[in-house]
Amino acid sequence: RRRALAAVAAVVSGVTAVPPRVAEDAPRASWGGGRAETPGHGQPMQEQGGAQPLAELLEVPSWDTFYTDFVRKNRPVVFRGAARSQRGFEKWTDEYLRKTWGSRKIHVELNKSESRGGQTLEMPFRKFLEEMYSPQRSGELYAIVDFESDDRAKADFHLPEPIRCLEVLPQSMTLWISSGGTTSVLHHDDAENVLVMLAGRKTVMLVHQDHAQDTYARIAEHPGSSPVHQDAVDLEAFPRFANVSWISGEIGSGDMLYIPHTYWHQVNSYGRNLAVNLWWQHRDDWRWWDPYNRREDRAGG
Repeated sequence: RRRALAAVAAVVSGVTAVPPRVAEDAPRASWGGGRAETPGHGQPMQEQGGAQPLAELLEVPSWDTFYTDFVRKNRPVVFRGAARSQRGFEKWTDEYLRKTWGSRKIHVELNKSESRGGQTLEMPFRKFLEEMYSPQRSGELYAIVDFESDDRAKADFHLPEPIRCLEVLPQSMTLWISSGGTTSVLHHDDAENVLVMLAGRKTVMLVHQDHAQDTYARIAEHPGSSPVHQDAVDLEAFPRFANVSWISGEIGSGDMLYIPHTYWHQVNSYGRNLAVNLWWQHRDDWRWWDPYNRREDRAGG
């Protein structure tokens, strides 16, 4: 909570310097001009207005249905309970991770409120698993562990049935792990994404590519992310963010979330949190893009 209060203090300070997370060479006219009285100013992203519910399915659909209704339409969806069939769902306990990869050195983030390029610490996976529950580390420590080249890890996870076809090319696999309380930056990935929830709960903010300009992606210090702070939205510095329409959803243990490539998302986690990202590509996954739609221009910033 302290990090959010600090962010709010920065928002209401009225400082006219270049805001944090904005590129130093960004034109001065590209930000600012908002009002502190605007509803939502100083509040977290997922408390902003304009939200619509996330689509959800109680069963994994056929490939035709999934591709036609979600991939081609560039539409996120959650498959309730679909992750429970994964080999790793019950297998990937802290003890299993400790025994299997405990000696592996991983990079650990030192602030649960994500900031691209933030401070990290290298430590053995085993030590991270011991320290992440410490009360002294309550606002610290989460890890993003790459398993792209680890065949043993990848054997425990697979894309859901409708996506396992010759037209789909698996790209990479990443583990996200914390004791909860993390908040990600608003960002996008350059691949199709299935988020497999193994433990805990996440809430998600999903923003269509058409709103890239309203997220101020073009002036972000780090490409592919928004400079707007996820814990306290500064509508004085970033007034167009109030125009963002977004999808609000919640996923729990056993769920799978499909996020279309380059679809913006911001994620909060609660409780012991274990999730695996399975990134993939499809030969037609850019077909939805309309090159004459200026709102989609330079969606990546």
